[in-house]
Amino acid sequence: MAMIKSIDDVPTCLLTGFECDVSDDWIDYNGHMNVAYYVLAFDLATDHLGRALGIGETYMKERNCSYFALDLNVTYRQEVKAGSRLRFATQLLDVGPKKLLFYHYMFAGEDGYLAASCENLSIHVDMTERRSAPFPEDKALELRALCARHATAGRPDNAGRILKI
Repeated sequence: MAMIKSIDDVPTCLLTGFECDVSDDWIDYNGHMNVAYYVLAFDLATDHLGRALGIGETYMKERNCSYFALDLNVTYRQEVKAGSRLRFATQLLDVGPKKLLFYHYMFAGEDGYLAASCENLSIHVDMTERRSAPFPEDKALELRALCARHATAGRPDNAGRILKI
């Protein structure tokens, strides 16, 4: 995959549309967005993703199923300052019977530079049992089809990375 360095580099097949502003409350004593708020912004983007995939709050109410985060891998690439507008793009990387692997890109500022990325592994949950459960077949088919479309963009350069010195 060609390196995505700005919002202008995002392949058209990826999911876009979620935006939010950086609040002054998100800025730490170093004068940039605190790491906790990167995770909050990615979580808001994940809520947007759930709605776009049809597995958000409405899905939970209608089918009594949801999805929970299992693991996150956040990469901080460039500072984000107060008042910045954040825009997100998301790529579905893999779909298993019960799991979903996706990758968020966070872009900031007027020029839409790549500020951070977040790889997210989530699990589908039956809310009655509060245990993992397979995706319903109709939803699994939709997710696999979208994943195949997103695969045409190539894999993000640091997806699946292992932390090391």
